[in-house]
Amino acid sequence: MAIAAMVAWVVTASIGAYMLRTWMVRGGLRRQRATGAGVPPAVVFGHAGAALTGLLIWLVFIRTGWVLLGWLGVTLIVAAIALGISTVTLWTPYPVAVPPAAVPPVPVADMPTPPDAFTVTDEMIAGLLADPAPAARRPRGKLAGLVPVVHGFAALTTFMLAVLAAISARLCSSLPVRQSGIMAETLTMMAVHAHPDDEASSTGGVLAAYSAQGIRTVVVTCTNGEFGDAPGGVKPGQNGHDEQAVAQQRLAELRESCAILGVTNLELLGYHDSGMPDWDYKDRPDAFCNIPEADVAARISGLIDTYRPQVLITYDDLGAYQHPDHVHASRSAQKAFAASGSVAKLYLTAMRGSDWRKIWEALRELGADVPDWQETDPDRQRRALASEERITTTVDIRSVLPRKREALLAHGSQIGGESWFSKIPQDIAEATFGHESFIRVSDSTGAPLPEDDLFAGLRP
Repeated sequence: MAIAAMVAWVVTASIGAYMLRTWMVRGGLRRQRATGAGVPPAVVFGHAGAALTGLLIWLVFIRTGWVLLGWLGVTLIVAAIALGISTVTLWTPYPVAVPPAAVPPVPVADMPTPPDAFTVTDEMIAGLLADPAPAARRPRGKLAGLVPVVHGFAALTTFMLAVLAAISARLCSSLPVRQSGIMAETLTMMAVHAHPDDEASSTGGVLAAYSAQGIRTVVVTCTNGEFGDAPGGVKPGQNGHDEQAVAQQRLAELRESCAILGVTNLELLGYHDSGMPDWDYKDRPDAFCNIPEADVAARISGLIDTYRPQVLITYDDLGAYQHPDHVHASRSAQKAFAASGSVAKLYLTAMRGSDWRKIWEALRELGADVPDWQETDPDRQRRALASEERITTTVDIRSVLPRKREALLAHGSQIGGESWFSKIPQDIAEATFGHESFIRVSDSTGAPLPEDDLFAGLRP
């Protein structure tokens, strides 16, 4: 955008140079005064180019966060339009028709014979046309003399703004931007997830909490969730399971969940669900886990460039849950983070094993059929403990826990009214789900650990 602004200014300056050459070298101004031909097209395109430049600069500053200078750009656009009007009405000379003096006709017989008759030559006509006497022009207003001065000031200011736009775009792409002072940029958090419903289960609390604070929240969902349950709990491969119908249902639930959480923007990458780790569906070439990581990372990088988040969240690819889509989404997001250079903080979601034990014990007391912690796969248990030891950040989400619960239940096709989640007692739910935990793996703000705010170091 900054480059476009510079190009627009160069075009405007070129048109201005052409105007001067036309008017001064070729005598265009004299012809205009004499003939009343009106404003040359170069003047119209020159002012239009200046207005376009101001608009582009305004977009640049709004995009890069220099909001005050963005509104200065708006002021200059209005000023350019006003200058165009004033140029036409106050400065540009217009011929004023002067009626010929009434001269009584003289009879031919009474006309005296000139003593020395002469012939009008072509050279004489050419001389008159080359430098005609300027016609009378409309009286100028009192401030008309300031118009060319303001034109020059506007041209210089426009050029300076274009240069500043380029500098600010460069700075904002390489430095973390704080929400203070003239360089304020919209605080933004982006969460990269694998399936519809993941946004609510692992990050629903922070999405709702930060949205309530006015922070822009962006959810990127990589797959359509084709291998979720069909209505009635029908599993993939069973009669009545239609992948496309399931995908449409799950995406509708995703949109409802995001609306409940106050998510600002939802981005769908549209890849095909890979299914569970022990299913053969993951071997399909169109499965998300088989899409080249570089391709997925490139699309996430494009969204990072669009939204410019300061905080990026995804899964712990070394954590307990090794779903192929979760691992692929995590590694692709981390690759995009490394390539961007503009995101200040990278977090991986984590869950404390002690919280899961509390949940299972409470459900077991209610008669629910849940696995015993000691019977869990040893390798999974080892990864879970290692992930818990790496937790650096814990965010209190108790104030928005009802919204997280509502968002989870919006995924009715996957989390029915009789699911284990709906049976968790309120006090246990608040104790275990009232906080969301994260592993901070990269940070350029210098915020001390442990943290209780994903935007620590980014606020004034």
